[in-house]
Amino acid sequence: MALAVAMGAERLWIEKVRVATSAADDGEALRARADALSDLQDLLQAAESDADFLNSLQDDLLGLVNKAPLELQTSVPYFKAIRAGDLVDLVREVRPGLLSHLAKVE
Repeated sequence: MALAVAMGAERLWIEKVRVATSAADDGEALRARADALSDLQDLLQAAESDADFLNSLQDDLLGLVNKAPLELQTSVPYFKAIRAGDLVDLVREVRPGLLSHLAKVE
């Protein structure tokens, strides 16, 4: 994007920018801490196979999904999984980023 600005809007156009990031899952380092973050990591791992938790999460997320604008309905890949009740991948993907963010806040 910076290159497009430097070259001038009449010479180079940016059609779409996609950003994909992922947190480093340093599960062993968190587990070794033996503190609340370690406990949270264990809870989130257990949540992947907890049917009651996943059903409750689906109920909560469906309210948000159903209120989302139409353009989001078709462009957010997890919306289909949420509607289908397939939340294991979502919980698994969110865990490292959440734990990483909370570890920085301390």
